[in-house]
Amino acid sequence: MQCDLGKTKQNLPQAYVVHLAGSCAACKEECIGPTTKNDCEYFNRSVTVRQVPADPCRFTYTFGQEPSASGPLHPQQLTLTLTKHGEGTEEERVSVEVALEFEDCSPVVWQSPRVLDIANIGCLQRRATRSECCSPKIIEVSTVPTPDYCPPQPEWTRGNPDDLNDADYWPVADVALGQDSAEVPIRYFNGEVQLRIKDIGSDGYGFPWGHTRIYSNRLSNSYDFGNGYNWVINELPQLVLRRNPPDEIKQLPHIKHSNNKDETPTGCTIVFFRGTRNSLWFDELRDTQTNATRWQVRYGAKHTLEHFSSRFQFELRTPNGNLWTFDDFTPSCDPKIKNLNDWVKHQRAPGRFKKLNGPYPSQIVSATYDALGRVDIVHRGIEFFKYKYFDDNNVNAGRIESITWRRDSKHLPTSDPTRELESGDLGDLTRVVYTYYEGTLNDAPHGNIGDLKTSHTEIWDAKSNQWQARPFAVHYYRYYTTANDTYGQGLLK
Repeated sequence: MQCDLGKTKQNLPQAYVVHLAGSCAACKEECIGPTTKNDCEYFNRSVTVRQVPADPCRFTYTFGQEPSASGPLHPQQLTLTLTKHGEGTEEERVSVEVALEFEDCSPVVWQSPRVLDIANIGCLQRRATRSECCSPKIIEVSTVPTPDYCPPQPEWTRGNPDDLNDADYWPVADVALGQDSAEVPIRYFNGEVQLRIKDIGSDGYGFPWGHTRIYSNRLSNSYDFGNGYNWVINELPQLVLRRNPPDEIKQLPHIKHSNNKDETPTGCTIVFFRGTRNSLWFDELRDTQTNATRWQVRYGAKHTLEHFSSRFQFELRTPNGNLWTFDDFTPSCDPKIKNLNDWVKHQRAPGRFKKLNGPYPSQIVSATYDALGRVDIVHRGIEFFKYKYFDDNNVNAGRIESITWRRDSKHLPTSDPTRELESGDLGDLTRVVYTYYEGTLNDAPHGNIGDLKTSHTEIWDAKSNQWQARPFAVHYYRYYTTANDTYGQGLLK
């Protein structure tokens, strides 16, 4: 039995991940009696709701399945429901509702009247609450995923010879890029496919950069990072904010065996997400004596993460002297953000990469964003990586159409030595062009809308003044078109 959602033309996942960060706080004693801090942190976690066979548009999770299931207010069930409206009309749409039901109190409900992507629902606003408990105004459903929780992998293997550059790992973040190898096609730890493709790149400035796609079949949910579902972009890392019950974090070795007994976890975790094997996990700790907070990295890594609230930024430092800068998670509606100038507000992308400084002054990479929060240009010295996206008239609107590697043309060789090149002109060097499945009849057996279909690389020919295809530089992909657990689509064949 299928859930008919009409014009969405997408597969439903068999499960969704609902992030209930802070959804039970400041409970009042008249409802449940004296509470403890642990009670208020009970729902600070992610919950997987699974499809009901008899009603495929309904997804549920029943509390009581875990050992410590009593919880404050005696939770019964978490339900996500998709509903189609205006069937057969131009106003046809899909809405979503998440309800958290209790034994002793009325439910809390979050809703969104229109869902643009049923595989990645995003944020829901609170529409109904109760006086006994302060629930969050916003929750998230299947948003930016995280990889499997495991230590970063320092070892590396040489790149696949089929890769355009036969590229080995890049020591940019002081964590190896051992994502792909002909000898090790599967990661035995978790069954993850090892597939890495470097579409375009430059090794100048002693600081390699480019555009590298990493495929993963082991994210917490399927997700489109802009290059097709489940393709992670290595050069565009981001910070992912998660909430976990503090008691769970206390059991982690770096907290459990810490010598500082005055520090306690707040339940906030930030994941530095740069590929599936290069992720770093930081837990926020609060000093009970001074109330000061800091971020502690897991697994004994030597990286540090620091928050600068006055600049609305996080800074991540690596042992080899690199400094990554990211926007923090301050919402755009915050009065402090409203006071920033328009350019700064326009460039803000919460949790997204802004700048990378290497140990030497010339080693600087910075990113600018468009009005929709998408990467526009990545700048490095006299080089630029320009991103172009499909427009709103295309079924794959918003996905990356091409990336062009350019250089200030005054530094490019010319066949006419007398020709004056204007400073600031851009010279095209190489570009990669992408196509995606569009839901046509021919596409149907091999992929759904939004799945990456092909990538091919072209070189600019100054003589003919046009792009020339690079031989043997085409990648073609096929996918399973049915859903599998939290993956609505994008499982590579």
